[in-house]
Amino acid sequence: MALFSELAVYKTGYDFLLEIYNRTKNFPREYKFSLGEKMKEASLDLLIDVCKANKSKPQRPL
Repeated sequence: MALFSELAVYKTGYDFLLEIYNRTKNFPREYKFSLGEKMKEASLDLLIDVCKANKSKPQRPL
């Protein structure tokens, strides 16, 4: 089993997360803490799901 940090989908998701953090810095104040935080949370949840999926055992085919 590969480390999650070496997976291509994780690397792409992490780059996406960094881009969101960089872009939300320039949001207007009224959107920074509403829309910006939702975007950050959703992208972070994506990375957490990738880590969980990598650790789970493969399911048997039917």
